[in-house]
Amino acid sequence: MSSDKIDKIKENPIGTIKDFKMTDGSGVGVQVEFESGLSTWFFEDEVELAQ
Repeated sequence: MSSDKIDKIKENPIGTIKDFKMTDGSGVGVQVEFESGLSTWFFEDEVELAQ
């Protein structure tokens, strides 16, 4: 991931899960859209639920 994307996520790490996809047959990836408009994929173990 580029340093620009990382910086944008650090500014506001709260986002909305917009989609799911199977990764390698045993995992699930999630597409997260942030308030900045940035949208990117993560493995399920790279995100956590904000309450």
